[in-house]
Amino acid sequence: NNPMPTVNSYSDSVITVTPSANTSYVGGLFGWVGATTSIGAGSKFIGSITINNSASGSVASNVGGIIGHISGGPMTLDSITVQANISSNTKSCSKFGGFIGNLGSTGAWTISNSSVTGNITSACPSGLISVLNGWYAFNLTNVSYTGNLTNNQTTYVADNRVGGLIGHIAMSN
Repeated sequence: NNPMPTVNSYSDSVITVTPSANTSYVGGLFGWVGATTSIGAGSKFIGSITINNSASGSVASNVGGIIGHISGGPMTLDSITVQANISSNTKSCSKFGGFIGNLGSTGAWTISNSSVTGNITSACPSGLISVLNGWYAFNLTNVSYTGNLTNNQTTYVADNRVGGLIGHIAMSN
C-alpha cells in the first residue's frame, strides 16, 4: 500500500479572480483535490475569495473556502478552519460553499471539529458544503457555519441550491 500524502496548509491571503469567461475550481487552499489525500488537522484559510465577472451568462462553479472540488476519498477532515468572506457577482453559480464547493465521493467521509466564519454572497451560497454527492457514508460531527448567506441572484435559476450547512445532498444506494 502506498501511504496517503498528508498536506498541512495555512493560507492568509486575498484571492481575487477576474476572468473573461466562467470560473471553476477555486479554493482557499486547493482548487481541485482528485486523489486520496489527507489534509492535516489545523489547516486553515483566513482571508477572502472574490470572483468578479458580471458578464451576461457568467458562471462561478466549484468554489470553496478550503477546497473548490473533491473527487476522491475516503478522507477525514478534522479541525479545519475557514475565516473568510467569499463572494461572486456572476449571474449564475453552481457548487459554491464556505468550506467545500463540491464533494463528490468515492469513499467514506468524515468532517469533524471544523468551522466556517464569514459572509458568503453568490447566486447559490451554502455555509459549509454546497453539493454533497456520493455512494458512501458521510459523517459530519461538530461542524458549524457562522455568518450571513446572501443570495444575489436577480432571476430564478434551477440550479440554485442554498443551505446554511449543505445546499444539496444527492446520495446513491
